[in-house]
Amino acid sequence: MNSPRSKSPLNNGFTLIELLVVIAIIAILAGMLLPALGKAKIQAKGTACMSNHKQLALAFKIYTEDQPYLLNFGGGSVGTGYLGPAPADYIVPNPSFTYWPDILRSNYTLSRQVHSCPALPMTANPPENAGTAHNLGIGINWPGIVGFNNARISESQIIRPSDTVIFGDTGPMNPQSYAETKPDLWTSASTRGAHYFLTPPHAAFLAPIPGVGCNRIYNRHGNGANTAWMDGRVEKVKVSTLGFYDPASGVTNAIGAPTALWDNQ
Repeated sequence: MNSPRSKSPLNNGFTLIELLVVIAIIAILAGMLLPALGKAKIQAKGTACMSNHKQLALAFKIYTEDQPYLLNFGGGSVGTGYLGPAPADYIVPNPSFTYWPDILRSNYTLSRQVHSCPALPMTANPPENAGTAHNLGIGINWPGIVGFNNARISESQIIRPSDTVIFGDTGPMNPQSYAETKPDLWTSASTRGAHYFLTPPHAAFLAPIPGVGCNRIYNRHGNGANTAWMDGRVEKVKVSTLGFYDPASGVTNAIGAPTALWDNQ
């Protein structure tokens, strides 16, 4: 016989008010955690991008030790030879030139993915797919350091390797950035990067030229850009510290300017 003090099964569950309180607490916790998770994801992509820069910096130095000249932007790379069109399993397609990612990949990086920045959306086909255009995102310094189609310099011509940037987060500029003299305000809305960043000696640094565009290094990762330097180190820096402009006059720096960290002087 049931005790008169026993409770009905209906009295063992949560009340509606209790359920609403639990749901509210979960919503508050989710609201607190999601921004932190999003920030952690952004930081992880920046770390992965920095790792790719390090691998490229190492491959660049090994190439430089093996060859009489620095890695070429495209066209020829060794002696006076001409490499011809991009290989069938290209990273950067071109019927006339082999660009530096495919020159470097053949014997040094042996990777397609190392040329990408994880902060950029991937193309429809993963970068591991041979013969598929790559979204890139890590560009080489051109024409400040590397030449094109047999125009090249040797490592001994780099006067200050520790003050010479060679790779960086790169992309096509938004139109409002063309005339912007404060590099930390440069932006790119493109979902694709670029395999080179322009420096002031090139006319397209200031405005796009057909076939060249206006690609620059920019602060892709929060308040800075990942970079690799001629001495092999990698570092996140503000683009304004690289010396593209004279801050006093607002004019682009020339080769040899004391604050220019993109030239061979």
